[in-house]
Amino acid sequence: MRPARLTLEQLQIDGFGHFHEFRLELGPGLNVLFGDNGVGKSTLVAFVRSVLFGFARRNTPERYQTLGGKAFGGRVLLATPQGELWVQRLDGKRAEGELTVKNGVMAAVPESRLREALASVDRELFEQVFAFGLDQLRSWDQLMEAGKVKDALAAASMQGALRLPQALERFDAQARALWGRQATTRPLNLVLRELALVK
Repeated sequence: MRPARLTLEQLQIDGFGHFHEFRLELGPGLNVLFGDNGVGKSTLVAFVRSVLFGFARRNTPERYQTLGGKAFGGRVLLATPQGELWVQRLDGKRAEGELTVKNGVMAAVPESRLREALASVDRELFEQVFAFGLDQLRSWDQLMEAGKVKDALAAASMQGALRLPQALERFDAQARALWGRQATTRPLNLVLRELALVK
């Protein structure tokens, strides 16, 4: 039976950060990974992000490059409404790595199948909503402290917790420009005043 939405089923890491020849199968529903600082929770999130969207620039800590000529990269298994997809990204000539996408019977399929499965979610949205790190979590905490919990939850369901407060501020400024007391000369207010007179 095919899932109604995209789910992550398996990670196979050839080499990424301190993980080498590592495999993790995820069960149905919610999976919780926990452990002390430094055991690799953030590294696993970075691995999924890197396989789906490309490795970070060379010679940056966010790349999680393996040392000593060891293999770098790996693959994830996604269950999609259209069937299974194996998404593999390995070190190569390009900084973002070499991407290969295969279906459930390991036949190569176009990279566009991955974009379709991700429903056009880009790296930024993925990081802000589905796989956020400590920096995004800190901004989430700031939203909570500012009393914008409802806005933050709505943002997470739409376009990311960092975008909604800015959009709301712009909306408020535009509303004040249209309806505020200083807006008496605005075309909309003039039309409404004329309508009130006619009425």
